[in-house]
Amino acid sequence: MISGLQQSPKPRRSRRWASGDSGHRRAPTLNSPGFELPTSGNYAFSPSTLPGLNVWLTAGKGITAATSPTVSSGTSPPAATITGTPSATLVAGTTPANPMVSCVIALTGILGTATFTWTINGVSQGSLTTATTVTLGTTGLTFNCPAGTYTLGDTYNVYASVSALTDQSGLGNNVSQLTSSKQPFYFASGTTGYGSSANLPVLNFVAANVQNMTNGTLALAQPCTVYCVGNQPAPNTSGFNDFSSAVPILYGIVSTNNLGMYAGTGVPGPTTVVTSPCVMSGVFTGVSSVGYVNSSGGGASNSPGTNGFVSGYAIGGGINITNAMTGNLAAFLIYSGAHSAAVVSQVFQYFGALYGHAWS
Repeated sequence: MISGLQQSPKPRRSRRWASGDSGHRRAPTLNSPGFELPTSGNYAFSPSTLPGLNVWLTAGKGITAATSPTVSSGTSPPAATITGTPSATLVAGTTPANPMVSCVIALTGILGTATFTWTINGVSQGSLTTATTVTLGTTGLTFNCPAGTYTLGDTYNVYASVSALTDQSGLGNNVSQLTSSKQPFYFASGTTGYGSSANLPVLNFVAANVQNMTNGTLALAQPCTVYCVGNQPAPNTSGFNDFSSAVPILYGIVSTNNLGMYAGTGVPGPTTVVTSPCVMSGVFTGVSSVGYVNSSGGGASNSPGTNGFVSGYAIGGGINITNAMTGNLAAFLIYSGAHSAAVVSQVFQYFGALYGHAWS
């Protein structure tokens, strides 16, 4: 526990590895110590104290870790793979700058003769000889090499990914993704703008992979309020959350890079762009809804429609919107009821204190 901080709501740990994955051990559930509640000054407040909290997803809490598909490069490298259930310690160190594990051929040759160097998050772990199966230290991963000739520089990378994320509201509105290629990447630190030292976790979504996580049970009519901490470096009219055309959605607008709101009709929100890390809110009232970005003082009223959450929700987009999301998501919350500008300000200040921004 960090001095002066109070624990946020405890997640319910996932007890089993998500079905459809091939690991033989239980996947680690990660809980970052960075996500704690400030209790001094103006921030003696937690979003969990507000009534009507239905969903609270945080990139640093309740992560069920997985291993991304192997990305290989080089001169026609043999189809080697890195597989397994990553250890919690291994995943906790992942950053955007380095793969979770990388294996690079250091000595050309056939299987059993060629050697490779390997790294964990960019830190060298030495050299090993290729074999049908090579255990990579205590990472929980193996390097699986088929017969063939390995060429100097052939590279095999894997990243930490997420198969399930536990809802911190206590209502069990969790999200999951069982298809490994569609699982978002998990970066424990190193993403600029998420913490004063870029040291807080994010989920990273890649449009080309149509990465997303879904829940199929949430039912919530308007009025409701949605919050999101994240960014889209190059918005392509894709949702931070998107399950179907029948739910309230926050999305990035391709032509102007600012926030859009949707609940049956797409409308623009504030002019503040969402290309850099920001906190967003959509207060969906069914009549004159309001969108906010970084400040409760610059809300933009519009009429995005009357749809509520019918049978679930998603994060990462790409379910029914044409363009999937490329960007980061650090926190996502859904409340029943319409929050006033004063309440939005409280939530914005809370996340501003957490991520090192003057949000209000």
